[in-house]
Amino acid sequence: MSTFQRDLALLLLGTWGLFALALGCSSDAAHDDSVGDATDSERGAGSDDVANNNNSDSDKHGNNDSDSGTGAPEPVGPLTWVDETTGLEWEVSPPDDGDSRTSLSRCNNLVLDGHQDWRVPNLIELRSLIRGCPVTELGGACPFGQVCREEDGCVPGEVDTIICYQGCERQEGLCYWPDELRGGCGSYWASYEDDDGITHYPYAIYFRDASIENRYHPLFHTHAVRCVRGEQMESN
Repeated sequence: MSTFQRDLALLLLGTWGLFALALGCSSDAAHDDSVGDATDSERGAGSDDVANNNNSDSDKHGNNDSDSGTGAPEPVGPLTWVDETTGLEWEVSPPDDGDSRTSLSRCNNLVLDGHQDWRVPNLIELRSLIRGCPVTELGGACPFGQVCREEDGCVPGEVDTIICYQGCERQEGLCYWPDELRGGCGSYWASYEDDDGITHYPYAIYFRDASIENRYHPLFHTHAVRCVRGEQMESN
């Protein structure tokens, strides 16, 4: 082979090599573009899915908010109870406690079971709720009536008044009142109105042992009050 022929052959091989190299790079670039497109497509689909999921979660949150907006559950059972022995109608589930002023205001402004003539009971009326403790039940040996006019307190000093304070034995889970009533088994206010129309709170009945407290309570003392309506019972 002559020198000319050898140089021509080398030139042709070099040209073919460059062409092949360029063709290979073009193929790789096309492949990379297709991979990039797929990745972008997949990434876009993922973003849409996330967005859809977020929207779904938002909808669920909205449903939950709507479902939770039903308000507090309605009270179960009757709101009032009529004592057939006295004809008085009583509040079944009073708040746990309150001082004498707020108790009077609550009963005077109470609208319950279609009635608004509620009031704080006097001692005779409150005693009529005692069940199972003969000494302090209405008509029992305890002599306390409705009125205690001594502002320095009606301190028990005689035997016949001590029994009022003693009441009856405490028993687990027992309240000395009718089964129809609910509320905290503690002390409940009794009131009386003097000749000048001023309301006093000299009494409270502790229904856990059916004892009667007979003293002027400071206004900041907190007892429950069970509002009542009906013809007022007179003192003995």
